Amino acid sequence: RTQDVDEAVKAVIDQHVRLAGAQGFVTNLGGLVTIFLAIPANLAGLALVQARMVTAIAHLRGYEITDLKVRTAALMTLLGEEGVREALAEHELDLRPHDIAVGAGDLDQATLERITADVTESLVTRIGGKYATLTLAKRVPLIGGALSGGFDAFYTYSVGRFADQEFPPHVMIERV
Repeated sequence: RTQDVDEAVKAVIDQHVRLAGAQGFVTNLGGLVTIFLAIPANLAGLALVQARMVTAIAHLRGYEITDLKVRTAALMTLLGEEGVREALAEHELDLRPHDIAVGAGDLDQATLERITADVTESLVTRIGGKYATLTLAKRVPLIGGALSGGFDAFYTYSVGRFADQEFPPHVMIERV
């Protein structure tokens, strides 16, 4: 059974890597003419694809995805391993995503909302930062799409692998 779940997680990651690459390519295909519409569309599309992937991984591993702590942990994994490590070192986060998902530590609603706001701000900055390095390439139709699609696919793969680590098999408690 564990092997089946691991295979399903791998399939989910592979599928979402392809989706992220495709949406990155399509939203950045037009070059300079469409760049002002492309950036927000690409940010929203990438966040949606990655959030769906991480949530699917958590669900496959037995986590209750309607739980606010699990949702917050899933959002945190979108920072990637390096982003979480940096946030922990800078004391922006106190716990790893897995610790929050399983209810470690004392987390109230206000703390969870603060984490969600901090992570969202960091994601916009981190993902949006790629545009500073790709600005010249994005001016050229097709090349900008190919580079952005490749970046989005690679970043989604790294987030998927990190989510795979942060959501190990979880024993579900039967509710009577």
